[in-house]
Amino acid sequence: MNEKINSRLEFPMEFSIEPYTVEGVEARERAAVENKSPSKESLLHGNDSAYYEYKLAGVVDHLGLAEAGHYFSYINTNRKRNFFADLLGTKNDTERDLFEGSKDAWLEFNDSKVRTYE
Repeated sequence: MNEKINSRLEFPMEFSIEPYTVEGVEARERAAVENKSPSKESLLHGNDSAYYEYKLAGVVDHLGLAEAGHYFSYINTNRKRNFFADLLGTKNDTERDLFEGSKDAWLEFNDSKVRTYE
């Protein structure tokens, strides 16, 4: 028998993944062995703190039972991307907004229907 968990789930819009990386876990384990707090430098592993920062890009939601139901997706369309770096696999300082405006804009995708979501 399948069982669906219907608990409310909340997550941040922005977060650092550093604690969940191999480097982050190793830095904390080394500090624990040495019985001290890890330094900021050891946690960043030579990277700028922005290297580990992520902004929520999308959410998938399921409505229904474990055996059957319907999925919706919500996508944040106001993200900066470095298109040249993505396409060429290189680093480039050119950034472009996917959609103009400074406020986060979300779209709801529901089968063939797409609408703005707030």
